[in-house]
Amino acid sequence: MQKKPIIIIAVLSVLALGLGYWYGMPEEDSNERAEVSTPPTQTYTIQEREQFGISVGDELTFEFTDHYNPGGYQYIHLFSHADNSAEKNNHRIISMYDQGWHGWAKGKDKFHNAYGPFNTWTNITMETPPFYRSKGWHSARVLFLDNAMELYIDNKLIGVETNLPVQFNAAKNSLTNISLRSLMPGESANIKTEIKKIRLKKWNTGK
Repeated sequence: MQKKPIIIIAVLSVLALGLGYWYGMPEEDSNERAEVSTPPTQTYTIQEREQFGISVGDELTFEFTDHYNPGGYQYIHLFSHADNSAEKNNHRIISMYDQGWHGWAKGKDKFHNAYGPFNTWTNITMETPPFYRSKGWHSARVLFLDNAMELYIDNKLIGVETNLPVQFNAAKNSLTNISLRSLMPGESANIKTEIKKIRLKKWNTGK
């Protein structure tokens, strides 16, 4: 008559040991997910003219106004700075020309009715057909790659520039000496472009 309690206790002990072993096993799926997870990012709010650093994979986003004035030039540039913080070199990000350049046509490097990407046309690949201009606020995104930059306006790829100057090459410039601003009247532009909501998303910490 005393064998049943002993058997029941033995069975319960085996079950308890089994459950404890199973609960303590590593979660293989969880570890696998951790290995392929996206690296952490940090987003910083940047002011116009404020200096920051760039690394491969960083994203610079902002909003800008297009006045789309028939007689107006509007430009947005990146600047590098000397040790005394003075602006040293500049690199154009967005060009908005006046009506004197007429409309876009294949092979033209200047036109008034579409957004022109970057500084020169030597190392530029521009998406065609282009993204045509419209008056008002627009979003922009600059993606810093290995020896290249991509420009997006309103989530559309506008163009890619390669063989960048060292100062604006995220793979070569490790200094915190880059800033963003629009050109003022008298600096090639004759209409000020308003910029707001500047954000820098980095794949590591620090600006």
